[in-house]
Amino acid sequence: MNKVFFRVCLVLAILVLGLLLFFTGFRKISDGYMGVEILAIGKEKVSERPLTSGWHWRRPLMVEIERYNMTERMVEVALENVSTTEKKSLDISCELYYQLQADKLVDLHKRFSNSYSIQTKVTNFLQAKISETVQKYTREQIFGASRSNFKAELENGLKKEFDLSGVKINNLLISNLRFPDQYTKDIERYYPSQMTPLSLKKLCYSKEKSAFTVHLNVYYHIEPQDAEGVHNRLGTGYANSVLVPNVKSTLDSLTTNYTLDAIYQSSSREKVTESLLLALKKDAGRYNIKIDDVRIEALSFSESYQNLLEEIQRAERQVQKLSVERRLIEEQARNKRIEKEGEYEEKRREAEAEQQAQLIRAKGVRESEILKAEGKAEALLKVQKVISENPNILRYLYLDKISDKVKVIVVPAGENGMPLSEALQTLEKKGE
Repeated sequence: MNKVFFRVCLVLAILVLGLLLFFTGFRKISDGYMGVEILAIGKEKVSERPLTSGWHWRRPLMVEIERYNMTERMVEVALENVSTTEKKSLDISCELYYQLQADKLVDLHKRFSNSYSIQTKVTNFLQAKISETVQKYTREQIFGASRSNFKAELENGLKKEFDLSGVKINNLLISNLRFPDQYTKDIERYYPSQMTPLSLKKLCYSKEKSAFTVHLNVYYHIEPQDAEGVHNRLGTGYANSVLVPNVKSTLDSLTTNYTLDAIYQSSSREKVTESLLLALKKDAGRYNIKIDDVRIEALSFSESYQNLLEEIQRAERQVQKLSVERRLIEEQARNKRIEKEGEYEEKRREAEAEQQAQLIRAKGVRESEILKAEGKAEALLKVQKVISENPNILRYLYLDKISDKVKVIVVPAGENGMPLSEALQTLEKKGE
């Protein structure tokens, strides 16, 4: 019984061990990676077919897999005090972007054994190639017009070394290129990269040969990559040897085109400034000196002309004062006129109101008279109607109006006359 149990346990242990060994044979290669299969027993042997990303089963303990990153990678190199062909120093930093080629991965492994060795080789060769290439150029060329040629030669040397072996050079960037620290301070002091003023004054002559002095500022700067060339070509006294003579000669040729009165006017000064700026940009540009701006700060004239200018200015101030006073007087007169116009307008409105009131009153009187006439007419019509209906009422009214003092009565004869007897009776009644 014990032997059977022992055998069962042994078989189970062998099965478990076999399963463990079997599952350890599954190897995963992540996305972006590839693997190289290596036989680990006996003489090392490398499979000629690289493994792609995914799951793979290989014999446990007998096969190893070296994984390689197949995405783009970057190495950065910074070198200080690298010597140029004229034995001058500079500091340079480069970034190199490279990528392993899948079809040459096995050859790369046979040559370098692992990914770290490849990166070390690329870094070391880049450092050596930078130093070698810098020694072929002057510092002025690297900072100036030949910088692109320097970069292209360095990149071509890297491609020639690595492309055939399976490392593809994608891009090379010169991330930093500068002078050594102390030299940079000297360069910045003598060859400023920021806009810097150069102040000077120049005795000039106008079109009619009148003398005057121009006080002006010329603003300039020098690009860092051009500083070395300016230094080698002109030295630190470039301002006095190039800028000042150019300014003075250009001013002489410009001011003789204008009269003294015209130069005093701001419009003419602006024309002189614009012409001077264009001429200086052209002349100084030949030496890689950038002219940013020119400003005429002041003009100084002869004593007699200055006195004349002061007299003109006093006269202009007096004219301005009189002009202000005239405007005040005109304003006051306009206010008074407006006030009078307001009074006139008010009286006119009052007269119109009174006229309107009179019209209204006249209309009322007229309407009243019309009403009275209409009343009388209506009364007469009524009387006429009553008389037509009662003809004898006229006789009554006539007799009623006879005064008691009347002694003689003349009455019409005929049918329509009043009877004499009625008249006599009426007189008698009134006599009573």
